[in-house]
Amino acid sequence: MKRILVTDGQQRKALSVCRSLGKKGIEVYIAETTRATPAGFSKYCTKRLLSPDPKEQPGEYLEWLLRAVEVNQIDMLIATDEGSIEIICGARDQVAQRVCILMPEERSLLKAVHKGNSVKVAMEADVPCPKTIFPKEEDQEEQWSRELGFPMVIKPCRSNGSRGIRVVWDLDGLRREGRRIHREYGEFILQQCVPQGLRYDVCLIYDKKGFLAAEFVQKELRHFPEPMGPSTIQESVHFPLLLDRAKRMMERIPWQGVVELEFMEDPQSGEFLFMEINGKLWASLELAVLSGVD
Repeated sequence: MKRILVTDGQQRKALSVCRSLGKKGIEVYIAETTRATPAGFSKYCTKRLLSPDPKEQPGEYLEWLLRAVEVNQIDMLIATDEGSIEIICGARDQVAQRVCILMPEERSLLKAVHKGNSVKVAMEADVPCPKTIFPKEEDQEEQWSRELGFPMVIKPCRSNGSRGIRVVWDLDGLRREGRRIHREYGEFILQQCVPQGLRYDVCLIYDKKGFLAAEFVQKELRHFPEPMGPSTIQESVHFPLLLDRAKRMMERIPWQGVVELEFMEDPQSGEFLFMEINGKLWASLELAVLSGVD
C-alpha cells in the first residue's frame, strides 16, 4: 500500500488526482490551508492535513511539509499549484531526501514559467510565436510602439491564468499600463496583439530520466472571463504538429514531471503560435484522465 500526499486540495485538479490514485488502492492525504476542500471530501481521501499558506508563509510551509511527510510516512509527494511547486523545487534536494517527487529542478521551472524565457526557447526551437519585445529599460514606450504598433499586449513575466495581461491601444495606455504592471508584477514582455483564435494545450509528463512518458492535447472551447480567461470547457484532439513543436521546445529544458504548453491559432494567417508554458497540472486534468491518458 502506497501513501501519497497531494497539495492544494482546493483545486479541482487535486480532486482528479485523489480519485485516480484512490481507485488504485493508494492512500491519499490531502493538504490545504482549510479542511473544507473538494478533494478532502472525496471518498478516496484517507486524511486531510491543515497546512500554512505556501504563498504567504513559504518558510513555514516548507517546514510543515518536511515534518508532514515524515510524521505521516508519506511515500510520494504530488504538488498541484504554483505556490507549493515553487517552494518544493526551490528546496528540491532537501525534499527528495525525505520523499519521492517527480518535479523539475528550480532552474528548469524558472526557464519554463518565465514568459520572456519561454518565448526565447520557442525562438531557439523555431516554433512560431507572436512578435515579442523584451524591455530592458524604462521610458522606451515610443520605440516599442514603433516596433510593434498598436494594439499590443503587455504580459507580466511571472503570473498565472490571465492575471496582469493587458491590451493597450495607444501610447498613453502603454505608458500607464506598463508602469502599473511593472509596479505590481515586475518584469514584463510586450507582444504583437494577435486576434483571438482557437487555443490548444499540449500536456506532457516526463519521467525521472527526462524521457517523455505520456502526451495529451486538448482544444479549449469556452473561457471565463471572455475572451482571454482560463478555459472552462475543453475537448481532446489529435494534433501531431503541436505535439512536435512542444517536444522540440522541451528538449531545450531539462524536465521531470508534468508540463503544459499553450498555443493559439492566428485566425488571419492560420499559423499556430506558442503562447506560454505552465509547469504544473492543468485545471482540466479530469479530461485527460477520462480520455485514457491518466
